[in-house]
Amino acid sequence: MTSPRRISVNLSEAEYKSLNSIANRYRVSMAWLGRHAILDFIERYRTEELQLPLDLSKNRRTAL
Repeated sequence: MTSPRRISVNLSEAEYKSLNSIANRYRVSMAWLGRHAILDFIERYRTEELQLPLDLSKNRRTAL
């Protein structure tokens, strides 16, 4: 088995607050939420022939 790999993600203040609120509500770490979101994303795009939802405009980011 290979060792775990670490990544960094930059979030806006609003995104961070939203994620932190969810983590607190469900009593899980933000890292746990991130791992599960990534696993869900990988599974979804591995099994389906989907186009990635890429909008490359800089002003599109919104909070949950």
